[in-house]
Amino acid sequence: MRLGVVEILLIQIIIYAGIYLWDPYIGLLITVIMSAICFAILILSIVMEWIERSNISRYYFKIMIASIIAPVIVLAFFSMIDPEAFDWLDQ
Repeated sequence: MRLGVVEILLIQIIIYAGIYLWDPYIGLLITVIMSAICFAILILSIVMEWIERSNISRYYFKIMIASIIAPVIVLAFFSMIDPEAFDWLDQ
């Protein structure tokens, strides 16, 4: 059974939210790092696909986009709910 993009996005949001609720500092680091890594992999994949077709399905690219969007959604949501959560950045 293959999960859809929406289900994978929701699973990622739940995991990132759990990490953020456990520790906002670790949650911020993981969301920023994972978004950057997934973005870099997506860009490299698109460039390589453009150079030489490898018949990678569109499902892969959709999952990669969901993997970039999920941490950003969680970070934006928790920063709107608790704007003082990142006060440690000012120190």
